[in-house]
Formats: sequence, structure tokens, C-alpha cells
Amino acid sequence: EIQGVIREEKSRFFHFYSKLKQKMLERYEDGNVVKIKLIQYWQYFQFMFPNEAKLFKQLKKAKTFNVFNQIIADLENRYQCL
Repeated sequence: EIQGVIREEKSRFFHFYSKLKQKMLERYEDGNVVKIKLIQYWQYFQFMFPNEAKLFKQLKKAKTFNVFNQIIADLENRYQCL
């Protein structure tokens, strides 16, 4: 039961995050600008996940928008499998 609640909560979060990222891409178009903006959001989002300091460090170190997105996609996939 708890796993289902966690999965639903994370699912709603990732749906929100996807819309946020899409709106930013529409506005700024440059993935690296969007990455910088999203990192600011992840300062708050990180606390929803275990090992938050490690997660945030990985996001800050991402050299490109694609690498940044892959880190988030991997995180999302982990929670879909719960």
C-alpha cells in the first residue's frame, strides 16, 4: 500500500516537472539556459528523494541539457518500478 502511495505521489511530481520543463523550453529554447533554471528548482525538489545531496551534485555537474535530462529520466524510471 505504501509503495503505491509513493509511486502515485512521484508520478504526479514527474508529470508536473514535465510540464514545467516543456514551458521553459518553449520560452527559452536554449537547453542550457533551461538547465540552469531547472537546477534552481531542483534545489527544492531534491528533498523528495533519498540521497538528495548526491542527486543535486550530479545535476549541477551535468555538462549538457541532455545529460541533465538523462539523470532525471533515470530517477523517474526508478520510481516507476516501485
